[in-house]
Amino acid sequence: MTEDDELEGRVRASLDAHAAEVDTSVPVAARARAAARRHRGRWVAAGAAAAVAAVAATAVVVDRGDAPGSEEPPVAGPPSSAPVVPAGWRVEYWHDVSVQVPADWGWGTAPTTVMRGDLTTYLCGGPGAMRTTRGKNLVNPVSTAPYVGRPIMLSDACMGGVRSLDPQAPYVWLGADLPPGTADVGNGYTQETVEAAGTTVTVGAVDAALRERILSSVARQDLCPPTVPSGGPDPRGTLVEGVGEVRTFDLCAYAAPDRGGPLDLVYAADLGAGAYADWRRALTASEDVGVSGGCADHGELVVLTGTFDDPAGTEPVSQGWTVDVPCDLVYADDGSDAVLTPELRAAWHAPALRSILRTYIGMLG
Repeated sequence: MTEDDELEGRVRASLDAHAAEVDTSVPVAARARAAARRHRGRWVAAGAAAAVAAVAATAVVVDRGDAPGSEEPPVAGPPSSAPVVPAGWRVEYWHDVSVQVPADWGWGTAPTTVMRGDLTTYLCGGPGAMRTTRGKNLVNPVSTAPYVGRPIMLSDACMGGVRSLDPQAPYVWLGADLPPGTADVGNGYTQETVEAAGTTVTVGAVDAALRERILSSVARQDLCPPTVPSGGPDPRGTLVEGVGEVRTFDLCAYAAPDRGGPLDLVYAADLGAGAYADWRRALTASEDVGVSGGCADHGELVVLTGTFDDPAGTEPVSQGWTVDVPCDLVYADDGSDAVLTPELRAAWHAPALRSILRTYIGMLG
């Protein structure tokens, strides 16, 4: 059985089990969301080019072109720049784009298209938050909790017809398989989808000012490379003898959408100096395990990069670590390897990753 057939079977089983919620007459099939084999690689960067901003400042042109069946014509025009992140907001990253959302919103899923013949968009989990900012796994979606969703299956309960959700809380979808445009999705909510930097950003809300505030923050991100090879990031730059005060400590999480293809950025965060201190303490307590060749993983990597003052110069320097998430291994830029201990994981493990990386999502239900 191919992975296409396996995922198609899961979606079909979901539709059969929840026939009251979806139209099962439409053929469905799997888009490849399979594992990529990764050869061992290490992330090394040095010099000023590695000093990156936590919030992108490069605006992108967003396409708010009308979509068939839209309730009202969307307004066209690019944002002039990405606003400074105010208190009470945070930045979410997906592929090439960043967008600002209220800091207390949780995380969930977004519509994805499974295809064989006809195209139908499904929401597999939700609507609503399935993970809170405090790290609580809600198991069942809370429809009244605002959230940020990505097109990742969080449940085998899939429903179609996402244009009539009757939402009970505002939401942002990153990379949803939806055409640009606006639509009335029930309960007084207007949903607007824009194209930006090769992906989509969708906002659903009653408050037009909230929709505009979020969409105006869409920008091309420069915190992380948007893709890395299926074998992981290649070594680059040079090692340094020592580092000074930490400037930034960034997390870039990648997953493989297609077997054998590159890994795409699915989440990122500026973790800060405190997280780096925890990471350094845990690294000091860990042992070099001398791993050779890694293990057969499922194509999920977390790349951690710290930028520091250079004690011997004026330009910042960087050091990095690649975490093979399914294998629980850490490959450091100095050639050492370590087992991903609970202490090492705790230094960077953001609550959002429980609804983003398959390793932490676990069995669907």
